[in-house]
Amino acid sequence: MALVVYPHPRVEALVEALATTLQAHWPEHALEPVPVVVGTRGMETWLRHALTTAFGSLSSVEFAFPSAALEGASAWLRGERAGFEPESAPRARFWAPTMEADAAWQGEALAARTLTAVRACLFEQTDDMAPLRDYLKASQAAGGGAVEPLEHELAAQIATALERWLHDRPAEASQALRGERTERDPQPWIGRVLRALHQGPHAARSPLTRFEALRALPTRSTGRVMFVFGLSTLRPGDLLRLEQLGRFMEIHLFVMAPSAHWLGDLKSPDDVRAIARFAPNSPRAERARAEARVQNSLLAANAGPTRDLQAWVFNREGDDVLDATSPDAFEPIAHPKSVLEHLQRWIADASDRAALGTGRWTEEQGRSKSVERHSTRGPLRQCEALRDALLARFASDPTLQARHVVVMTPDLATFAPLVAAVFGRSNAQGA
Repeated sequence: MALVVYPHPRVEALVEALATTLQAHWPEHALEPVPVVVGTRGMETWLRHALTTAFGSLSSVEFAFPSAALEGASAWLRGERAGFEPESAPRARFWAPTMEADAAWQGEALAARTLTAVRACLFEQTDDMAPLRDYLKASQAAGGGAVEPLEHELAAQIATALERWLHDRPAEASQALRGERTERDPQPWIGRVLRALHQGPHAARSPLTRFEALRALPTRSTGRVMFVFGLSTLRPGDLLRLEQLGRFMEIHLFVMAPSAHWLGDLKSPDDVRAIARFAPNSPRAERARAEARVQNSLLAANAGPTRDLQAWVFNREGDDVLDATSPDAFEPIAHPKSVLEHLQRWIADASDRAALGTGRWTEEQGRSKSVERHSTRGPLRQCEALRDALLARFASDPTLQARHVVVMTPDLATFAPLVAAVFGRSNAQGA
């Protein structure tokens, strides 16, 4: 069992690595599915097309999302799925979410149970519940009567926070459940509410109980393989479950990495401001400012998720992490031929601000149209400019196909209907 990491700055190279690795790990049984974990439905569609192009057909690969797949595989290892035990069902979809997942620990059901638990704890009139009692002003009537809107809203907020906490920080949740103070959240009433929620039949299905059961399983090999593709970050709880799954199966992690440098050494503007706020004239603050002046500010500001994932991978204990970096993955571009290559070279070097100060592109490189900036007014006009630019590209390059184009936007709700409307038009040539 091992965690095999494939970092690369280009997604098409990751697809090639995934295709090669899949060929080396096809199951012996033709009907046994192979799981590939992706972050979005769009990535699934694109990757399915890319793998189909590479193999000619794609029937044995199934795609899943991180939280559901990791929890499904954990439930399979714990033997919670009748008839799908690891030893008795060799061709089972071991990563499939359990159909009997307890809704009592999710959404509105958890909020309703939290309201009951908070009322019961308030009724006990203990000192650790004083902050909630003061907030609700319910010291005289706690635990009975009609539910006030403020009480209902507070219970919903607590339930939302607990749902994230139980999944992402199980170690701290265990401390709170035992009545111990936690480093990040020392409020003792949280532990009291957690203990109230863990009473009764729902305790066995708690995310905390299930994670502790996974940790308690003895390490063994199941002969299974899981592939994780294209994720630059994972929830803390998903990272914990992925680490535990690595004790039972081989996991191949294909990650986008903008640079081969250790990103933990980069200081983003927020990092520098945080250091200066606590010690503005200290040597540490001066050193951070000096480093920030020569480091790649774009990479420092935007590589946070990759930095966190990089730190998690290579700070793990033991020798079960295999680095499968391609020898030419981060080979520097010695002589950039376009504006895009200048930008790629600049991003790839974590501390190149001074070195690339003279690296301006020539007029010929600037005419390469590898990077273009269109300034327009309003979302509708932006979509129209996008359509015109794409039509011009398709007309000038016969080899360019629709599957080669990716359109990204930070506001999908605003732009999706406009893109559909604008791209649905027909011009005089029928385009």
